Amino acid sequence: MKWFFFLVAYLAGTCAAVQVGVNNSLRAALGSSISTALVSFGVGTVVLLGFVLLARIPMPLAQAAASGPFWIWLGGVLGATFVAASILVAANIGAAGAMVWIIAAQLITSMLLDHYGFFGFHVREINPVRVVGALLLLAGAFMVSRY
Repeated sequence: MKWFFFLVAYLAGTCAAVQVGVNNSLRAALGSSISTALVSFGVGTVVLLGFVLLARIPMPLAQAAASGPFWIWLGGVLGATFVAASILVAANIGAAGAMVWIIAAQLITSMLLDHYGFFGFHVREINPVRVVGALLLLAGAFMVSRY
C-alpha cells in the first residue's frame, strides 16, 4: 500500500514544480512576490472552503485551539513563506534551480525532523546511507543549478 503514498508524493512534487511556474507568471502580471502569494493562497482558500462545505467536513477549530500547542497554527505562515520565497527565487534562478534547492532543504530538514522525532514524527535516525543520499542530492542540486 506504500506505493499509493509514493504516487501521492510524486503528484505533490509535480504540483509544487508547476505551481512555481504558474505563480511566477502571475508575479509577472502583478509585479510582486508577496501579492502573488496572497492571490495564490486566496484562490486555494476558496477551493478548500468549497470542498469542506460540499463534503461536509467538520471543522472543530475551538477544540484544536484548546488542545494543541501554539505551533500547530504556524502551517499557514510556513506555507506563505514557502510560496512567496519560491516565487522570488524562481524568478531569479529558474524553475529547476529553485526546485532543486528547495528539495535539498526539504530533505535535510526532514531528516533532522525524523531523527529527533520533532512534531510527532516517528524517530528514524540519521545513518551513513541516508547521509550519502543527502550528499548525492546536494551534489545534484549544485550540478542542476550550475550547468
